[in-house]
Amino acid sequence: NLIYGILCGTGLFVCSVLLLTYFPRVRNGLFLLLLLPVVPLVANYAGASQRDHWFGWQFGHDMLKDLPKGSVVIGGTDPGRFVSTYMIFGESPQPGGTKRDPGFDRRDLYIITQNALGDPFYMQYLQDHYSSGRPPVKSNFERWLGREHDYPDRFLVLPTPRDVEQAVISAATPDRLTGKRLEAVDGLLGFSAVLHWIWSRNRDAHDFFVEESFPLEWTYDYAIPHGLLYRMNKTKLEKLPDEAVKNDFHFWDDYKKRLLEDPNFRADFDARRSFSKLRSTAGNIYKHWKLFPEAERAYKEALDLWPCEGGSLNALMLLQWDRGEFDEILKYLGRAMEEDPNAAAWREMLGYAHKRKELHGAMCSLEATLESQPKNREARKELIALYRQTGQTNKAGEYLDNGIITHWDDPDFLRFAIAYHQLGSKPHDSIATARRLVEIEPAFYENFYLLARAWYSQTNTPEFYSAAAKAIALGGAAARERILHDPCFRPL
Repeated sequence: NLIYGILCGTGLFVCSVLLLTYFPRVRNGLFLLLLLPVVPLVANYAGASQRDHWFGWQFGHDMLKDLPKGSVVIGGTDPGRFVSTYMIFGESPQPGGTKRDPGFDRRDLYIITQNALGDPFYMQYLQDHYSSGRPPVKSNFERWLGREHDYPDRFLVLPTPRDVEQAVISAATPDRLTGKRLEAVDGLLGFSAVLHWIWSRNRDAHDFFVEESFPLEWTYDYAIPHGLLYRMNKTKLEKLPDEAVKNDFHFWDDYKKRLLEDPNFRADFDARRSFSKLRSTAGNIYKHWKLFPEAERAYKEALDLWPCEGGSLNALMLLQWDRGEFDEILKYLGRAMEEDPNAAAWREMLGYAHKRKELHGAMCSLEATLESQPKNREARKELIALYRQTGQTNKAGEYLDNGIITHWDDPDFLRFAIAYHQLGSKPHDSIATARRLVEIEPAFYENFYLLARAWYSQTNTPEFYSAAAKAIALGGAAARERILHDPCFRPL
């Protein structure tokens, strides 16, 4: 930005000098350049003005005000972590007369950022705030700053760097007896495993509340909606309490109404997407418990607050597709495109929606065929291809996994499954299938070539070399050329 500013200023100066050199009569007109800042001021005023926009304060205040003393707040999104941090460390210590809510003081809360857990610098930051290793107040200046009173008295049990490393390794390693992984294994493993470590060692002494960014699906077995957040029960729930569901919808009916009645809210992009994300999280919890009507209602409420909430759009689309309904989601996608016409994601989703509606009859027919003929390989392959074509990779994956079990001795289907995984985002899932394939057909070089690709995706170099050498021994120059020209192996 500094370099860009210097270039702009230098360019303006040079252009002015040249203009005066060749057209000295315009000297007085150069003073009009001083009016240039008025242009962006006028153009951006409506979208940038924060007059009477108290939504950031409201977001943090309403999120934290009623939490039990000593609660741990997990902030996920940018507003969820930054606003909460400000409200605890910036707003709370201020004199009552200077605050919008004179009684608001939540220095008794602990704030932890979801996505930074495991990072060495951030973990040291948490240790300095909340662990028994907190640096003592050493000077009058620090006392004047109020550091004696900025943090809760009770300490949290926090992981050492060795504990962080072990938590991640344990989460990634299946149990030798059961083959199961730690429940904290989510799409982004590191922070999820570290959060599980912190929660499991502090849950008896503290309540945990979550404002998530990336879905923490392992927490949904414990999650109970609580205002703008969700509370983690100390043990797994057998079902979501009916009273909690009732209270959640009652809270959001009133809260959404108040937001939408404020004319400033509809003009505040950050407020709309932030509150919409909060409502979407509750939909994920209901979906986890297979409370599909409740999930659909929560997603629709999120889209009422902001039509471009991508998680809600995608989840609502899949819920309605499962019922064979297509028209309503097309309307929601149309609203998203009106709100943000340049977003390629909405055009892509709209294309998937029209395609899914068009192929619905064929997909139902194939599903019925598989119901009566589960070993019909071609019908399964065609159905998987259609699900992938319409962007339903989860459904495609379910039929593929079931097909691998059903066709465990069918090399053609196993090759199809390996190709599906290796062309997608999960090439490592093809290892077991590729190993089975070389057991069935040990004389074909292509099978060992596929196994080599699978091992390479896991960066398992010894196994890769072993499989590649076998492929070359069986296939000769053809196998060597194929490996040499495969983009997958280009880094090697």
